[in-house]
Amino acid sequence: MKEIKMIPHDKFIDKIKKYIDEKKLLSFGDHVIIGLSGGADSVCLLLVLKRLQQIYNLSITAIHVHHGIRGESAEHDLKFSRQLCEKEEIEFVEKRCDVPALAAKHHLTEEEAGRRVRYETFEYEAKKRGASVIAVAHHMDDQAETVLMNLLRGSGIRGCSGIPCKRSLSDNGDIVVVRPLLGMRREAIEAWLIENGQEWCIDETNLTDDYLRSRIRNRLLPLLSSEYNAQAAEHIAYASSDFSEAEEYLRDQAQALFSSWHCALNKQMMLPVKELKLQKPILQRYLIQEAISHTGGVKDITRTHIESVIGLLSKRTGSMVNLPQRRKARIQYEFLIIEKESFSEHKEENKDLQSPNSKIGKAVYSIFPICEKKIPQTCCVNWFDYDTIKEGLLMRKRRPKDRICIDAKGNTQKLSDCMINAKIPAVKRDQIPILASGSRVLWIAGVRMAEDCKITKHTRLVLEVRTVQ
Repeated sequence: MKEIKMIPHDKFIDKIKKYIDEKKLLSFGDHVIIGLSGGADSVCLLLVLKRLQQIYNLSITAIHVHHGIRGESAEHDLKFSRQLCEKEEIEFVEKRCDVPALAAKHHLTEEEAGRRVRYETFEYEAKKRGASVIAVAHHMDDQAETVLMNLLRGSGIRGCSGIPCKRSLSDNGDIVVVRPLLGMRREAIEAWLIENGQEWCIDETNLTDDYLRSRIRNRLLPLLSSEYNAQAAEHIAYASSDFSEAEEYLRDQAQALFSSWHCALNKQMMLPVKELKLQKPILQRYLIQEAISHTGGVKDITRTHIESVIGLLSKRTGSMVNLPQRRKARIQYEFLIIEKESFSEHKEENKDLQSPNSKIGKAVYSIFPICEKKIPQTCCVNWFDYDTIKEGLLMRKRRPKDRICIDAKGNTQKLSDCMINAKIPAVKRDQIPILASGSRVLWIAGVRMAEDCKITKHTRLVLEVRTVQ
């Protein structure tokens, strides 16, 4: 049997407290939600924070999520966790969920569905109690496993950064997830529990090699430690910290560039190709990764995808690369656009707009970033400031109460008066296409466009409309 390195009780606690203070994971008076599975790691976390409760004046609530898997073993873990909290006088909450059904419904693995349920439960209970901190029990071996798993999947700097010791869970940052045990080895955690006579539950699924993480934990990491370097896990975890600092630096650089480029629009990102080409390759890759992340995260995004998008920078307008989760990257004039394929609110679709009356004809419209092309001066093509258009587009006949903006002050005029001034014969006025956005008239085709939607020096996106007879 492998000899377990014993760490004295007080030194173990002191080391974790030092990590908590260095990383600023807890503040005085925090209400902490602890994810308690009953395994060695979460039991250790619960007991350590209980020992530190008075020092930080903590309020503690433990949450156990029953996944509806593993039958009697799961029931045993639930009972064990409840009894441990009763013994330590800690508030205990249990949540039951049918994870297999959830996974099937949302086309997720049971591992992904289980994680989603846990964090949704933690967040719900935190908000319910006004808690600001959720503590989970990832440790150094988990960190090493994550880094190796991400490397094998083709991840870059972000993947090699591994698990953060602290991250915001909510959009406004009022709830954070912290990992106080991230500086401790698994063997040290188990040794401390043994030293203190504390039992824990064993999840038998962790002993199988059914998942990639399990194979890394049970086969790859032990091989690296026994055959190459006994401190392999520590070195990998320490390297992840360096990667994390590099990732933070690149993120700051990327955000500064994104801000200066004004490239975010809803779930679409527009990057200027010329400026993107001027960046160092490592920053190019990171910028593209961040742009993809803005459209829905980077799950399943690999280096191959990033390099494929970089390859678009030397191609012409219309070139496109498909990305995971129904996303795409494409070149449009001097911009690289990354977007959801379902980025299709009515006004943003590039398609023919058929009028209710076929006599009016049809209009084809497209949306693209402002460029140096000359604004067309023809009766059947017009450019509009897309950012001023707030509702869906419709090509239709004129209506009795229609008015159009005629000057910068916002004054309007009846469409009938506009047509009279333009000497349009009365018999033809109902046949002239009218482009409208909701009740607002943007264009009397071939006659005039509204003043409040014209291209200006502040225009970012152009709506080009072509009428086709």
